[in-house]
Amino acid sequence: AMAQQPTKQRHYYWLQLASAHVRKRANRELEPLGLTITQLGALFVIATRHECRLKDLAADLHINASAVTTLATRLERAGLVATERSQTDRRALCLRLTQTGREALDQTRPLVSMMNDELERDFTEAELATVHRFLRRCVSLSGAESNV
Repeated sequence: AMAQQPTKQRHYYWLQLASAHVRKRANRELEPLGLTITQLGALFVIATRHECRLKDLAADLHINASAVTTLATRLERAGLVATERSQTDRRALCLRLTQTGREALDQTRPLVSMMNDELERDFTEAELATVHRFLRRCVSLSGAESNV
């Protein structure tokens, strides 16, 4: 009998599928708060940067200039962020969280924690470390800079 070939794991397929399903689930959970996962990601980035220019936000979220402009406009209309001139470069506009934006971000923390706990359930620390290492490799192979 011929030796059976090991099954190809189809990692790209599963990453794509997992990403789509995780985003869909997160958006469903965030809907009552009036946020999307992309908007939440933006709020996290803006909260952690001293001065967040649109190009910083685009780079951190890996989105293009027109997408980041649309995102910033929606966040501003929702009262979650405000724009102001950069202290270091008066030509540049920076985004900062408003009080409403900070409160929205705080409201999502238990939800984010719950979703992470759900993903990690039934895995050992060693298994999670391997998953994390695999995901970091996926990011590094793209040549993209990442601070994850």
